[in-house]
Amino acid sequence: MIIICEECGKKYQTTGTLKKERVKFKCRSCSHIITISQADVIPDSANGETAADLQSIMLSSPDEEITGIADEQRISPDSLDQTMAGLKLDTGEASGDSGDTDVDPGLPGKKGLGLRTKMMFLFLVVPIALFSISGAYYLMQMKQFSNTLTSESIEVVKKMGENRIREVARIVAGECKQYLLDHPELSKEQFMSNADFKKMSIQRVGLTGYTTLFSIGPYTSWTHPNRRIVGKPLAPLLRKPLGKEFGRFFEIIKEIEKGNNEENSGYYLWQDPDGALREKFMVVTPLEGTQFGIAATVYLDEFIRPINKIVKKAEKNTLATRNIILAILGITLLLMAIIVFFYAHRITGRIKNLTDLAERISVGEMDTEIKIDSNDEIGSLGEAISRMQRSIRLSIERLRRR
Repeated sequence: MIIICEECGKKYQTTGTLKKERVKFKCRSCSHIITISQADVIPDSANGETAADLQSIMLSSPDEEITGIADEQRISPDSLDQTMAGLKLDTGEASGDSGDTDVDPGLPGKKGLGLRTKMMFLFLVVPIALFSISGAYYLMQMKQFSNTLTSESIEVVKKMGENRIREVARIVAGECKQYLLDHPELSKEQFMSNADFKKMSIQRVGLTGYTTLFSIGPYTSWTHPNRRIVGKPLAPLLRKPLGKEFGRFFEIIKEIEKGNNEENSGYYLWQDPDGALREKFMVVTPLEGTQFGIAATVYLDEFIRPINKIVKKAEKNTLATRNIILAILGITLLLMAIIVFFYAHRITGRIKNLTDLAERISVGEMDTEIKIDSNDEIGSLGEAISRMQRSIRLSIERLRRR
């Protein structure tokens, strides 16, 4: 059966049978006292269930019911099911008319992410993830480009330095060859005592490098800044000082050791007096038509010292650029977070306000004022709720006139 409160028009749907002659309860919307008597319940001969004529259940005033009936029973909505002894109270629709609904508190409501959470995730978390991935990829590519540029620049400078050392060795070899042709009486034991030839064969290469004159088969220096190794095969003398690096050094002079006067070059590590290991580049080039040759050696850092300055400057600029990009990215994300937060707060606040208004209307507060301050979809929703409010109010008035 359907019960309608005559004050606010709220509808209650009940199932079951009355075990009391009269039952009274309070309307949840307007606190009006509603009375149900067995006389109001009309048996349905077709299916044995109970039904009620909506017009016959319009109740009289609560004062008459309270004072005129001795065996009535008052109940609160919370204890309605127990007092009505099986009469289940529900809300819904009757006779095709839509009415206010009262949700059963025992039924679980739908739970999920709120609109604000979804907006924060969609417009903040997702962009942050995308920006972070793209920013990390960009920085990685920039770092890789910088490393590639640096390594290739070093290789180019090294090649230029190597060519320069070969050129110096060939020039010195040509000068020494011409001097020996002009002085055939000069023996190799006299090379260091001849000031002109010594100066010619030992020339500075860069800041730390120099040239020396050697003879082939085996490799033996005849002019050298260190007089102690002059006239002695060099390979046995350097085997111990060079240690593991002797193999690389021997690769440069191995053809000379065999008696083949051929041009060759290569790198090896040399230990300075302070114990530091520094890489050296060495070129050996022959004096054509003789058993002698010129060796030119120089430290590698002489080649790359200028490029190292450029590399350090590039690394500094790269770091500054990275910091600027990260700062811009952080500021952008912060602005996005602020904008999304306030916009989401505003939208959800307006929706919550309309929800509260709809809830108040659903419990019979028909005089609730609905303020519409926007022209978007939320404003359209507010207008729809306002129209619904007016329709419900008119329906209640029509029911009361009946």
